[in-house]
Amino acid sequence: MQKSLGVVIIVLFVSLIQPLFCAEEEAIEWTFEPHTDRSVHIKAVFLLGENYVSYEIVGLSRELWIKNLKTYEYDTKKSIESEVVYDSETDTQSVALTFDEPTPENFRFVLEFDASDFLREEEEKTFIFHWNFGSEADKFNSAVVVLPKDAELLEAEYKTPKKVEENEQVYVYYEGVSGPSKRFEFQLTFSSSGKGYIRLGERYEESEQYDQAISNYQKAKSFYNRFDLYKKDKPKILGELQDRIYAIQKMQADSEFEKGTDAFEQKDYKKAKSHFEKAESLYTIVKDTQGEASCQEMIGECEKMEELKREADTLFEQGKTQYEAENYEEAKESFSQAKNKYEELEDTEKVSECDEWITKCEEADLGLVFCILGIFIVLLWRRYS
Repeated sequence: MQKSLGVVIIVLFVSLIQPLFCAEEEAIEWTFEPHTDRSVHIKAVFLLGENYVSYEIVGLSRELWIKNLKTYEYDTKKSIESEVVYDSETDTQSVALTFDEPTPENFRFVLEFDASDFLREEEEKTFIFHWNFGSEADKFNSAVVVLPKDAELLEAEYKTPKKVEENEQVYVYYEGVSGPSKRFEFQLTFSSSGKGYIRLGERYEESEQYDQAISNYQKAKSFYNRFDLYKKDKPKILGELQDRIYAIQKMQADSEFEKGTDAFEQKDYKKAKSHFEKAESLYTIVKDTQGEASCQEMIGECEKMEELKREADTLFEQGKTQYEAENYEEAKESFSQAKNKYEELEDTEKVSECDEWITKCEEADLGLVFCILGIFIVLLWRRYS
C-alpha cells in the first residue's frame, strides 16, 4: 500500500517559563535527501527561544516509518533525549524531546531521521516527493531538497522554488512560513530515466546499432513529453532529440540507397527495389524530398528492369519449348528477341546462352534441310535408275 505523500506536522512545545520572544522569531531549516529506494533522509535544525525544557513534534502520520532517529544540540553535537510516541486517540505519532536544562536564547537543535517508503514511485522510475508542514505558531521555514545523483527536476508544484542549482546533483531551495492557517507545502517530481535513455541511445549510436539508438531517443522524447520540465526549454529538448533521430534515420536512408544501388548494379532488381523502398520511407520521415525523388526514380528503373527480365525469361523458355518441338525457326526468333532484351539488361551470361541456342537452332534447321535434300536426291535416283 502506498504511504501518504504529505506529512502534516504540528509543532507544540511544553515550557516551564513563557518564551521571552514571539513565536514568529522561531525558524526551521530543513534538508531532504530523497533516494530511489523511496526513502528520504530528513534533517531539521530548529531555532528556539529561551527556557524550553521539552519540545514535541506531533501529528506525524502513523504510516511515516521513522528510522535511525537522532536528536542533538547543533553547536556541541551533544545528544538530546528523545523518543517516538504513538497517540492512539489521533492515530498519529510524535517525537518528544527532553532537554537537560532550560534552553538559552537562540538555541538550536537538530532532528535527523530516515523516512522509509515515503516517496511515491510512478512509471519509468519517476519519483514524487511531497512535503506538508504546519505549526501551532508562525515559523519561518527554509528547505533544500538534494536530488539523487543523475536525477533531473521534472516538475515543481504547490510552491515555486526560491532557486534551483544544478551541479553534480540538483539542489532545490524553498522558503515559507508555517502557522495555524498556513502550510509549508511543496511537491517535486524527479527521475534519472530521461538521461538514462539518452546515454543508452548514444552508446548504441557509437556502436552503429542504429535501431536501438533510435528506440532509446524516442523513449527519452516520450518520457520528457509527459512533464512540464521545470525551468527548462521543453520544445528545445524535444527538438534536439528529434534531430538526433532524424540524423540517424538520414544515415540509415543513405545506407539503404547505397545497398539498393549495389544490388541494382549486380542485376538483383528485386533486392534493389526493396532497399530503395526502405530508403524512400526513411527519406519521407526526415522530409528529404530530393532523397524521396531519387528513390522513386530508382524504384521505377527496378520495376522496368524486372518487367524486361520477365519478358526475356518468358521468350527464352518459349524458345526452348519450340526447339524441343522442332520448330527451329520459331525457336530462333524467340531466342533472338530474348537476346535483345538481355542485352538491354546487360546480362552477358544470358546473352551468351541465347547465342548458343540460336546456333543450335541454325544447325538443327540446316540439318533438317540436308535431310530433306538427301531424301529428294534418293527419290530422284530411284526414279531415273
